[in-house]
Amino acid sequence: MKKYSGRTATAIIEFPQHMILLIKRDSIPFKGYWALPGGRAEPSETVEQTIIREVKEETGLDVAIVRKIGEYHEQGTQDGV
Repeated sequence: MKKYSGRTATAIIEFPQHMILLIKRDSIPFKGYWALPGGRAEPSETVEQTIIREVKEETGLDVAIVRKIGEYHEQGTQDGV
């Protein structure tokens, strides 16, 4: 299994009454699990571009970034484990 190391971005999308948006994953190994929208950055993307793209792909929503909370690096394999 090919190793992966790179930038990952996750969005916290808040609605009125302090509700947040979760997505239900549809692919293995986390099929059926709930998660915040987000994913891996493409090599040429900024973290902000990654969030906007991933949220659009996963939810169909167009978003604007209000505040960046942080950034982390993920290490694992390409299948997400």
